[in-house]
Amino acid sequence: MRSVQNSPVHVELKPDRDMLDPNFNGYKLSLEKLPMYRLSVTTVVDQAQLSEQQYSLQHVKLFAVHNHIFSDPFNPFAVYIVDKAWTILRVSIDLGTGRLEEISEVWRIPNRANKKVGRFNITVSFPDDKHALISDGCQALHIVKTGDRNSAEPWNPLLAYNPFTGKSSPEFAILDSIIYKAGNHSFIDVLAVRVDDKKEWTEVLQSLQDRSFLQQSFLTVIEWLTFQEEGVKETKWTFKNQKTLLGHRGVEYAHLEASGTGIYIASESKFYMVSDSEKPIDLQVHYAKEQASEDKGKPEYLWTQTMKEVKIWFKVPFNITKADVDVEIKRESIIVSHKGRCVLEGPLNKPVEIEGSYWIIDTPKCLPADAPPDTPEIHGSDDTTESKQYKVLEIILEKKEQNEIWVDEVVKGNSSGGQLTDPELVEAIHSRLAHLCSDKWGIDPGQSDAFDPRELEECDDYPADSSCLVRIDRTLQKITHLASLGSHQWLFKVRLQPNIPPAICIRHDVDGIIWKPQLLSRPLQDNELHIENVKWQCEHVSTFSALGYVQASKQQRKYTLCSSDVSYVAICDVKKHIYVYRQPSKIETCLRNRKTGQQVTHVAKQLVISLDPPEDVLGAYATPMYLYVLTPENFHAIKMLAEEE
Repeated sequence: MRSVQNSPVHVELKPDRDMLDPNFNGYKLSLEKLPMYRLSVTTVVDQAQLSEQQYSLQHVKLFAVHNHIFSDPFNPFAVYIVDKAWTILRVSIDLGTGRLEEISEVWRIPNRANKKVGRFNITVSFPDDKHALISDGCQALHIVKTGDRNSAEPWNPLLAYNPFTGKSSPEFAILDSIIYKAGNHSFIDVLAVRVDDKKEWTEVLQSLQDRSFLQQSFLTVIEWLTFQEEGVKETKWTFKNQKTLLGHRGVEYAHLEASGTGIYIASESKFYMVSDSEKPIDLQVHYAKEQASEDKGKPEYLWTQTMKEVKIWFKVPFNITKADVDVEIKRESIIVSHKGRCVLEGPLNKPVEIEGSYWIIDTPKCLPADAPPDTPEIHGSDDTTESKQYKVLEIILEKKEQNEIWVDEVVKGNSSGGQLTDPELVEAIHSRLAHLCSDKWGIDPGQSDAFDPRELEECDDYPADSSCLVRIDRTLQKITHLASLGSHQWLFKVRLQPNIPPAICIRHDVDGIIWKPQLLSRPLQDNELHIENVKWQCEHVSTFSALGYVQASKQQRKYTLCSSDVSYVAICDVKKHIYVYRQPSKIETCLRNRKTGQQVTHVAKQLVISLDPPEDVLGAYATPMYLYVLTPENFHAIKMLAEEE
């Protein structure tokens, strides 16, 4: 019987070199004046306030960067806002004149009396072109039939549901929603996010045994809700299923696959599916297999090398004696045994000097400072003492040919050891290769570097090493694929098409690279569904040159937006200013660089927009034709394609 893979598939984010511009010459400030239409907002925009108990980073982030403009991916010429009376207002463009139409009311959220300090902001999501889902920020979820959203016809409620009744923190916001068909039925899936006190999850955390939860007082809870359509003459939606995912940090991105078979999450935290009302999860069994699979990937021993010798370390039981260990070192081979059981055997990578090689049993102090703390103990250990109590079997092999580098392995064909890098060895290798490389980016000695890594500031810091984008499968109830984001700053997300998960933009070096996560294939039959049979990738679809470095300089940034055709990015400050960065466009006139004489064929423009009057920015949304901006008293529509008219 073949073994089933339990650990997730690691997906490498490798940029397409053909989509990078090594000769990018920066964004050129343009004085082009864009048409801006303004409409007075006569009612007060609804804004929730934090309570004294909501002091965590998760709470602050949810409230501080909330976007009060609700975009409709199925109609780029209309957006929605909510006023203090819980009225959903439609703001649209007159396609005949290209100007803003009068604000119209489409629906009023019921139970306004439930408003209280500490509730979440109202959120609106559109799973298709005829339905909307609304969270009142308290505890109610509404499924509404909108009809044709190209007009301002009134919305009709279909279902009001309180999914978290009885919870200590029932307040939630909607992250995403989809509608899809499976068999003869239609389903709506909703992703809702809550922030809960860790004390509510004590038993679950004990089963997970993940130490990263220990330092947090609040946890991020993602609830995956499913509703099923019933009725023939009259449509009726009923609750069907609830899945709960738990993490210790906030989320940058959480969206559903169009087919409802998986969820994508980008966060600095690993998320666990901890409950499923349709298929109960035994947490200890479910994640024990995953943990065992992760342990298999850990090195069985550690080793390092200098120009003169190779050192090997095994963790051994604390009560071990020399009689329990047998190490036989030969010129071209080695055998290491513990209580008669062989733990390392085979031909050495290079010959060694037998007289200069030896072994000792020492304390953990002999391990290098960068040694991973979770290296398993030597195989065959029957020690029952506390796991922190152990000793180290250290083996020193003197190289026959000094200055020779052992590549990848101590024993040929054995890759179970983890190599630690010796700083002196690295320096020696760099010295040998110094004549082959340069620390300069350009070939012109008179030209300064476009970017110097020494100029990096605090805003350029990398996210935590644990930061990643994962796919979690609905049926398998675990992570199937993982893409590390630990060396890439998060920039923004953009929905390229209405019916697929948004693409993400992260920083690579100084550029902003847009990746489209997508499911390639997945077995339809559950008995064929295994991690290795699910194919998923992140495709490099576009690049904004130098955007990572540009955004890092914007200290007052509140929103970063991108149009669905990726023609421009807009960075909105907390107040007044908006910076627009366009993709390079071809110029018809002959233009040459005054310094180099090289002809310039494309120019990337930067525009600075100042809102009048200067007000706080409450929301923003970018489309190919218009950039919408909401302030407390005004709604602005900035026409982005004016230069082509």
